[in-house]
Amino acid sequence: MPHNPPLLLKIVQEKPISVGIYSEYEHMAVGTLPIYLSNPNDLVTLPDVYFRVRNLVQQGAGTSEISQAVSFDPALTVRFLSIANSALFSPSTEISSVSRAVTLLGTQIVHDIVLASSVSDLFDGIPSDIVDVKSFWIQSVTCGVLAKAIADHLDILDSGHVFVQGLLADIGHVLMYQHETEKIGKILELAKALGEKPHKIELQELGYNYCDIGGFIAEHWDLPVGIPETILHHQEPAAAKTHQLETSIVHIAKRLSEFRYSNVAEPDFDETALSTIALSKDDVLALYEELTGSIDTAVSSFGGVRKAA
Repeated sequence: MPHNPPLLLKIVQEKPISVGIYSEYEHMAVGTLPIYLSNPNDLVTLPDVYFRVRNLVQQGAGTSEISQAVSFDPALTVRFLSIANSALFSPSTEISSVSRAVTLLGTQIVHDIVLASSVSDLFDGIPSDIVDVKSFWIQSVTCGVLAKAIADHLDILDSGHVFVQGLLADIGHVLMYQHETEKIGKILELAKALGEKPHKIELQELGYNYCDIGGFIAEHWDLPVGIPETILHHQEPAAAKTHQLETSIVHIAKRLSEFRYSNVAEPDFDETALSTIALSKDDVLALYEELTGSIDTAVSSFGGVRKAA
């Protein structure tokens, strides 16, 4: 399916505040999105090397060109090789060079690893008095790892790509923590006091939530088809019209990652998500228990990537 710019991306060029990422996202109202999105180029951005690699992959470039593009950034190369050799991808032999990674893993997985490597730096601007940055990063990684594990278990989709979708699910909060620090701090306190999920309080108090912000920035970065929609709708997977399977997997992974690092007795899942992946709640929890050891290993090996920068 061709990638079409969303309604917000078109309108935000004319107005400082606009209506929402997709015209069918009905809860958005005119004038609700924050004004800082009117200049998305001034916000967090991915490094140039990511966009070069993405373009080369889309053009069907060869191993040499893609390897050279990744290797152009030494710090990124270190993170890239760390992820490529992690338990997440479990290569049969050690990957000692970018060109070897392209040969063994394929260009799409290489693209996804470069994207994952690039994302880690975006977390550095989060005020530590709002949220523990390391814990936030680890929970994001866990969401990605769980999403990949579920996709692997179901033997569907490109599980590496699903990992990236899970990793990026909370990217909207990165912007909100940086640009709406006081507001989001109060919302987190209110959500805790009410025993409610923060994204619902965000929508109630602000007229938008982190899913809207994340979906917008993913569209602005022109990330591969499916990622913006998954980010936008993962809290309400029934709203996803094109990529409901990936969105449902990320929804379940997100709820499991929240459960893993909270005192909640057990996670709650959207019924549409469970129906879409054809698993019951008990099935999901049993799978989660079965995967706990491997999840810990993958998260541990990936979680230190930010320190390698």
